[in-house]
Amino acid sequence: MNEYNSNMEISSGRFYYILVFCLGTVLFFLPSFVPPSLSYYLSYAMIASSLFIIIIKNRSIANTFNLPVILFLISVIIAGVSTTRSWNQSLFDTVKSHIRYLSFILFFLLIIFKVKIPEIEKMIIILGVLYIIVYAASFMAYPKVLFGNPSKYGDERGFQRIVSQGTAFLYLFSFFSLDKLLKKPKITWLIIYLVTLVCIVMTLTRTIIATSFVFSTLYILRKASYIKKILVIMVLTCSLFLILRSNIFNILLKETQSETADIKNNVRILSSNYYLNYFSPDTFSRIFGNGVPDDDSSYGTFCRYIEERFGFYVSDIGYLGLYVRFGLIAVLAYVILIYKTIKIKVPEEYLYCKYFLYFIFAVSLIIDSSFDPGCAPSIIFAIYILSSDSLSLSTVKA
Repeated sequence: MNEYNSNMEISSGRFYYILVFCLGTVLFFLPSFVPPSLSYYLSYAMIASSLFIIIIKNRSIANTFNLPVILFLISVIIAGVSTTRSWNQSLFDTVKSHIRYLSFILFFLLIIFKVKIPEIEKMIIILGVLYIIVYAASFMAYPKVLFGNPSKYGDERGFQRIVSQGTAFLYLFSFFSLDKLLKKPKITWLIIYLVTLVCIVMTLTRTIIATSFVFSTLYILRKASYIKKILVIMVLTCSLFLILRSNIFNILLKETQSETADIKNNVRILSSNYYLNYFSPDTFSRIFGNGVPDDDSSYGTFCRYIEERFGFYVSDIGYLGLYVRFGLIAVLAYVILIYKTIKIKVPEEYLYCKYFLYFIFAVSLIIDSSFDPGCAPSIIFAIYILSSDSLSLSTVKA
């Protein structure tokens, strides 16, 4: 019997283990009332224990997304070798800085635990709601920091900007709630979807806001009946109108105009040029990536100097940042992942996973969603649903 078609649900222990694993990838939202080191070491423990489970189970299942996931994990390991070889970072510091980037092993953990799609969707709801609660608490407590990195907080964009770990939970939950709204137009799902939209707007990140609206609209046009299309597009139009009338939009617009006025001196262009042409110290690191610096190492000190002195952040240059960190193998992994996502057949009821991934692939052009450990669980949830054998008989192609 195919393991995906088993009628047995995973035990509650395994269900909560996966939830804790996902929370570990976002460092449990970095609560300020807990020592940061504890959040990090709990995250390391979840990765290590999951690796142990996968190794002792030693179960292989053919899956369309196996190759890109394995390639990405290999790229992380080889980039770690590069970090030690090319940047003289100690082996201990390299293991410590790279282990969270192995979060993609969640894909194989889900396979081993035989997780059913309804259980994945429960996790999507729980993690999405948790993110919203964390964001709301952080917003109300501002300028006091309850969760996240204090250095990421600010009001330079006209409003308090709360940058929390786990925003990918929000994005996936937004597409999921939109799907539920289109299936069953109930006030509950309408409110939930509107709340996710508000949270997305409050990221104050222009790329995220614009891309979210574009792919949400495309999803509505692709999936809904004419009446539902009209109703939901009216909601989006009203939301967009309110955004355009707000002071936040005016500030973001001025920021965009100032950045595009002198495109040659745009910090992202300068950053891309530096990391592509001058950053890597040798041929090995140019091919296999430079790896992730540990804050306390000399490599970490140098990277922090580049960021603070020139404003050159690897996280701001998208797929080029993926290449800088993990090399050509990681880039190849994402090329395969994008191709397989586009080509795979999926029933209408799980189409939201495709559009979420399209959204991630698009925003990853200029931000670090492709290699942010906190984005890994949401990406894995989506590709696991798309590739589950229970969907293989579908003849519907998106």
